[in-house]
Amino acid sequence: MEPVIRECIPTPAKKYVDAKKTTTIQELEQYFPELMAITDASEQEIPRPKDKQKRKTYYSGKKKHYTVKNQYTINIRGEIVHKPPHSPGRPHDYATYKIKHPTLPEGLQTFFDLGYKGIDKDFPEMNAVLSYK
Repeated sequence: MEPVIRECIPTPAKKYVDAKKTTTIQELEQYFPELMAITDASEQEIPRPKDKQKRKTYYSGKKKHYTVKNQYTINIRGEIVHKPPHSPGRPHDYATYKIKHPTLPEGLQTFFDLGYKGIDKDFPEMNAVLSYK
């Protein structure tokens, strides 16, 4: 369907045509040299806590289970640059980041997913890039 649409409506050319074919970190670096660090959080399921207050703080509405949240910052080579101790699964990714954010060098471009919306306002000195849909 894309060729038909291209005939009817002028569409801009893709900036990196071969970017989908990358298989190694070196190729990714070649296409996107500005990519320096990526921060994201993951959740790991845990057994149901006995204490009622702990159950409330560890219940993740997203996963519908009791979880702990781990936040990772990695560099382009896939090495973990920052990993704070885990936290309860209930708080949002960005709320966890505000409490346990890494100290990264100035000028380092860090990529975040949409779970970190608002980071550019709360951390204006950071060179943060949010993904988009």
